[in-house]
Amino acid sequence: MNQLSKQSGIALVMVLWFIALLSLLALGFSKTIRTDTMVARNLVGSTQAKHLAAAAVEKGIEGLLNLEPAVLSALISGAPIESSIGDARVGYILQDENGKLDINNAPVELIESLLLGLGHTQETARSLAHAIDDWRDEDDARHQHGAEQREYSAAEMSWMPSNAPFRSIQELRHVMGISADIYRNLAPLITVYGSSDKINPLYSAPALLKTIPDIDTAELENYIDARESLLAEEDPAALPLLTSVESFVSGQAGPVYTVFGRAELPSGMVATRRLVVWIPEQDLGRPYFVLDSGQEYPRPTGEDAE
Repeated sequence: MNQLSKQSGIALVMVLWFIALLSLLALGFSKTIRTDTMVARNLVGSTQAKHLAAAAVEKGIEGLLNLEPAVLSALISGAPIESSIGDARVGYILQDENGKLDINNAPVELIESLLLGLGHTQETARSLAHAIDDWRDEDDARHQHGAEQREYSAAEMSWMPSNAPFRSIQELRHVMGISADIYRNLAPLITVYGSSDKINPLYSAPALLKTIPDIDTAELENYIDARESLLAEEDPAALPLLTSVESFVSGQAGPVYTVFGRAELPSGMVATRRLVVWIPEQDLGRPYFVLDSGQEYPRPTGEDAE
């Protein structure tokens, strides 16, 4: 009898251990299921947000093709146009590339002035401006404060000056002296898609306009105030002129624009999309052509960042 009780006790212990093992396996399986469910839910949300951000970009392009007063107002102000798609919040921002400084065409003094306006010393601004010009010009003759192949080799840099126009603003990161922080501050204000060596002040960030050499401060403040109060149905031609810097500004608009799209789901999932598009004046069989793409979204610059 004692032997039978002993065997029953051992069997009970084994059953209890077996139940405990099954419980642990069930718990692990349950956690795996929950993790897989969360991953799947996040993947679905991410995909949905990406497609909505792309839809916002397409909505912005449609606005550019029709150029209604509200769209022109958004181009001038740089403010987002927002709406809803289902429960998601979507919006887009439009930029005319002529409102930026074209680093392929801008004179060295304008590039240097921009760098000065971003807080660099005269020496640093000049050396960077000269290095940028040495990169884009066709020869190997070095500017006084610039850098050509010899200087890049001496510094054991991975890149050499292309002696050709910049193909994208990202290429600027390879120029000697351009750090990640310098590029980050320059990127929102520069382009390689401008139509001239001048800037269209109607579409420019105040942070860029303030760096134009010898610009009259009072005249600029008056211009910015008038531009900000411009109503959608008013003619931008009625804005005051920037007579102090006529040689640096132009009225050229288009045909290249950057369109930023953003989508936010109720869950907080956010996705962004960027397209640089060329809208030709003549019929080429397509309403627009994509020149560049990415995932960036504008961050505040200048006074907007404060």
